[in-house]
Amino acid sequence: MVHPPLEVERLLRGAGLRVTAPRRAVLSAVHEHPHSDTETLLGLSRARPGSVSSAGGG
Repeated sequence: MVHPPLEVERLLRGAGLRVTAPRRAVLSAVHEHPHSDTETLLGLSRARPGSVSSAGGG
């Protein structure tokens, strides 16, 4: 089950985690394209305001 972005933000905050612009970009991409692979989600996230980089400097 994919939660709407606002619900995910609430859950993250409830767990004591910060919700940053890059995290919101990734959450929105996952919500809008739930069956996409990592590369696709990263590309979609990078197209949104707030830069998103991949771990490992890829």
